[in-house]
Amino acid sequence: MGHVITNGEITSKDGTTLAGVGFREDGTAFMGDLGIYSTATFGEYIVEIPHINKYLQSSTQVLNLYTDAFGSNTKAQTDTINIILKDPDSMLTLGGTTTAVVEDILYLPGGADIPPGKMVLSLNMAGNQWILTLLQTLEIGQTVTIKNEATQDAELWNTAYNGLASEGKRLLKDGQIQSGFEAGAAPRTAVGITGSGSVIFYVLDGRQNGYSYGAKQETIAKRMLELGCVDALNLDGGGSTTIAGVYPGSDAASVINSPSEGTLRRVSNFIFLQGLTEQSGQLGALQLEPYTQNILIGSEVQLGVKAVDTGFYPMEVPAVEYSVDDGKGTISPTGVLKPTSEGEVTVRVQSGDVTGSATYICYDRITSMNVLDKATGSVVEQISAPAGSVIELTAEAYAGVGKLASSPSGFIWEVAEGDFGTVDNGVLTLSEYGGSGVLAVSAGGMAKWISVEATEGAPQQPAETPPPQVIPEEVPEEPVEDYPYSEISVSDNILTVDMYSHNEPLDTAYCAVTVDGTVITGDPQTVAEQVDERHYVVKYPLAEGFMDGYHKVTAAAALTNGNSSFDVWSSDNSGSLVNPYGDTAEHWARDTISYMSEMGVVNGIIEGGRVYFKPDDNMTRAEFAVMMGNYLKTDAADYADVDLGVFADSASIPQWAQDSVKAMYALEIINGSEDGGQLYFNPNNPISRVEMMAIIARILPEGMRHAALGYADKNSIPQWAMASVQILADAGLVNGYEDGTIRPNNKVTRAEAVTMLFHVF
Repeated sequence: MGHVITNGEITSKDGTTLAGVGFREDGTAFMGDLGIYSTATFGEYIVEIPHINKYLQSSTQVLNLYTDAFGSNTKAQTDTINIILKDPDSMLTLGGTTTAVVEDILYLPGGADIPPGKMVLSLNMAGNQWILTLLQTLEIGQTVTIKNEATQDAELWNTAYNGLASEGKRLLKDGQIQSGFEAGAAPRTAVGITGSGSVIFYVLDGRQNGYSYGAKQETIAKRMLELGCVDALNLDGGGSTTIAGVYPGSDAASVINSPSEGTLRRVSNFIFLQGLTEQSGQLGALQLEPYTQNILIGSEVQLGVKAVDTGFYPMEVPAVEYSVDDGKGTISPTGVLKPTSEGEVTVRVQSGDVTGSATYICYDRITSMNVLDKATGSVVEQISAPAGSVIELTAEAYAGVGKLASSPSGFIWEVAEGDFGTVDNGVLTLSEYGGSGVLAVSAGGMAKWISVEATEGAPQQPAETPPPQVIPEEVPEEPVEDYPYSEISVSDNILTVDMYSHNEPLDTAYCAVTVDGTVITGDPQTVAEQVDERHYVVKYPLAEGFMDGYHKVTAAAALTNGNSSFDVWSSDNSGSLVNPYGDTAEHWARDTISYMSEMGVVNGIIEGGRVYFKPDDNMTRAEFAVMMGNYLKTDAADYADVDLGVFADSASIPQWAQDSVKAMYALEIINGSEDGGQLYFNPNNPISRVEMMAIIARILPEGMRHAALGYADKNSIPQWAMASVQILADAGLVNGYEDGTIRPNNKVTRAEAVTMLFHVF
């Protein structure tokens, strides 16, 4: 599908009119609708040629024209008549005519060969019979004239030296976002032209869980507008979405993105940019490798450097010096980087006046980890080896972005229990006298416990390996007990939640899954299967188009020993959210507020005929009670008989909040505070962080893990709230500040309150 112009020649076209982008010989670009009307004239007859260099199938009724740009054969799938044309006086161009001479007429059971420099007119023998009759009247030596005209904006398209028009849709025209976009997210390929005439090529991967969801056409239109484009076109994206380029210092092109089908399409149209500079031998740029990377703090990562000359040709790397911005890490003279701060860490390389830089994202918290045998690369769960053995171990860490670059120095290696030997930066030396115990490996709030046995003879079966456990700051003195965990995924409109435990059986009666705040575990459509006592699977069919919106799924898993866990997943398509408020368009919490508003958890305030959210105002205890009531979907009728007279200040509880306060008090979720022997609700007081954390902890499953706290101001957390803060911190539902504090007594803004509750929705 589509039209292609290559170096002034029409190399492919069909009978449609499509949005396209054209490039003049001087490199300037334009956009417009492109339809190409082609005809063949022989004698007094004029016949339309709808297709140039398109496959002729058994259902094709119209005349096809082929040039050697198509290949060496027409590859027709049916009986054909083929007119071989020689000596064309020009290539096929927009606004031009080409004259050629009939060299041969062939009747074939399939495709015809396309001799170099010649053309072939081909028709299905079962196709248009009038055209077939005309072709059969042609004689060898007869002249055929082919004409090609742009059906729209001919003067513009006649200037195109290269061009492409496809099934994609016009995104922007004269700075305005267009309408009629298709629904659904997908991988996208777009091209745009800025007001200054620069061309932007934009690629977004999709259809890859855990990597990239993709985007709607409207979202891409907004993005191209943000980038300064006044005209933009969505190319045919999807599985053919690809961008490739020549990295600095390389002499071959590489695919830069991650095609959704795992590999390049066998047949695709490409926009190919060719550099016309000459090799100079003078240093033009330095490029660090890798270009981007996610790194575990404390790890040592070897960086490389590539050099190119001023013509962008590879050249030998000169002597260079490295540096790290803002003291966020160290780097050796040979390029070994060791980041010491989370977030963005920028590394620079310099030779004379030429500099280069790369920014890496560094993590001090991880979601999972493995310990590996360095020699074999296999995961180590337990170790049994002869006394005196030396075993080199390494580890790998994962965060929400996937696997992190790491080295043994990014992990803490400790003998947690026993006298089996020593460990130094991953090198395990077993005692010559034998022994057993537990090796602890930790990083980023996680730990792995490896049972170790140094045998005096042949290796013995080691003791059972304790499960991996989450820790906040340092390795405990001994392994802690088993807790469950969940894995949430969506594929083919099926939500799948796998709940696991390491040792203890799961208590399925207390395992629950919610979608956008609604429990679906008991839904008739839900299929739940007990694979074994330590694996429980919940599957739920999602509505068509579910993944086009922004949604949240939570999984609460429980064990028979009473321990539990709470995991959260989101569809990450916030571009589909509608912002209903007049004061949150540029706010950092806009998408969270919009989602919680759409779910009916929060609402705004009408002033001057407009609805405002006032995100930076402090949230009062009464407002938070209402938000909690909306979140829990409480029914006012169920709590109508609750007497608010227990609060000495009940008269100050606003009418709009009374039903919610009754429900929260009856459910023992929000309590008052005593003063002078009386209980007060303090409805108009701003709620503090620690009060909110205590309230949210009460709606989580019982039996969740309590994390040891490493906050610099942890001693300012009231004892009555300590357990609640530990639970939320361990589950990742609350974070501290960059300076290492938790600031429990700080007031909470409306935006912060919504965000905290959003994490458990």
